[in-house]
Amino acid sequence: MLALLILPAAGAAGVVAVLQAAGDDLRSWSSAAAAALIAVALIGPAALSGWFARVLGRYQALALSLCTGLMEITLVFGVAFLALGYGPR
Repeated sequence: MLALLILPAAGAAGVVAVLQAAGDDLRSWSSAAAAALIAVALIGPAALSGWFARVLGRYQALALSLCTGLMEITLVFGVAFLALGYGPR
């Protein structure tokens, strides 16, 4: 169950760290590289969470995977964009 807390936080922290390293936006990146970053950062922790939860059954693993992805999106948009001032100005 700790995967449901740690994996979204780690993925969101990774996205925020890459944003800070890129100068607070990804305009200098190619579209493919920016999309790959977002896909790996969101799908990776969600898939790992589902893999950890596979012993609970197929549907619970899928539910935990979806919850992990949604929590990560919430953390990225809620914390990074609102609290840290990223996003459109």
